[in-house]
Amino acid sequence: MESIDEKRQWHYVEELIDRSDKEGIREFFDKAGSDEIAHILSHLNNDQRVRLVELQTPLQTAEMIEELHESYSYGLLEQLSVEKTAAIIGELKSNDPADILGDFNEEDARAVMDQMDNDEAADLRKLIGYR
Repeated sequence: MESIDEKRQWHYVEELIDRSDKEGIREFFDKAGSDEIAHILSHLNNDQRVRLVELQTPLQTAEMIEELHESYSYGLLEQLSVEKTAAIIGELKSNDPADILGDFNEEDARAVMDQMDNDEAADLRKLIGYR
């Protein structure tokens, strides 16, 4: 069962999204741990998740995604435009981009990589085996 604090957190994030409060969103997620982020995202509907990403920079979204399990990251990214996904993937660190793109079907992964910097895309293609 959820605690009152957990309910308050995701309702608070819903309010921030409704108000388009970019600064409030940034401050909240800067302080939130991976469990809190996953919990909150699980309570937001698809439209709210997309709106949350739209209110953040690609770097802020990448930092949030790095706190999540890659399958959950994939679920969030697959709801976005190819261009937005490519911008976020380009901000991820280490092997996260390859791990996440590896969850995409080959056609979608290629579409994302086509939007990325040529060197980044070439590196990713090598890591995930797409030519």
